[in-house]
Amino acid sequence: MLSRPYLESLTSAQLFELAEQYGIDIPPDLNRRFIIGELLEELESERNELSDDIQTTEISISEPTALPPSYNETQISVIIRNPAWVYVFWDIREIDLKTVVEAAEKGNLYIRVLRFLDEESPDPNEIFDISISAEDRDQYVFIKPGPNVLRFDLVVSNETDTKLYQTFAVSRRVILPKILPDIDSSARVRTVSPILELSGLPQILKCQYEEYRQSFS
Repeated sequence: MLSRPYLESLTSAQLFELAEQYGIDIPPDLNRRFIIGELLEELESERNELSDDIQTTEISISEPTALPPSYNETQISVIIRNPAWVYVFWDIREIDLKTVVEAAEKGNLYIRVLRFLDEESPDPNEIFDISISAEDRDQYVFIKPGPNVLRFDLVVSNETDTKLYQTFAVSRRVILPKILPDIDSSARVRTVSPILELSGLPQILKCQYEEYRQSFS
């Protein structure tokens, strides 16, 4: 950094050269003290300009982009939450929305759960439907013990014949762990040791099963 002591340590020739670098016009016979003064004044002016630029420069921070409510695609996806619950979510494009809304008003809009014996099975071993509304876009689904390969379809059934239906979207097949937890009515009446019974554990197990259909096993 240029300072008065540093400038005073330079020769007159070096001061002239430095002034030329800063674009300062110095007469050949000017006293070196005036040259140093001119240089210090120029440096101070530059510092002030830089400070003003920093203060007046607006830092543009872009607002985080919010996810759109819809990507205008009719699709359905699934995520395994644990061995007994899966999370299903879907989207519906505008061109399909009218049909879906009309079907939902008549109770004919479903998430169809298909269970396969294995990944290669062409036909499902079990099928059950979950009624949904036109506004719904996700659903937690409880999976009872059984075939562990599942697929989820977004389905509109026929008003008069439920065997006739239109499938709007099909998920990928997902594989649940083969060893499912013991989730059945016995969770409500499971025998525990007297000490655990005093702690209130039977009531907790019963509540967990009745409220969430899920035991702690």
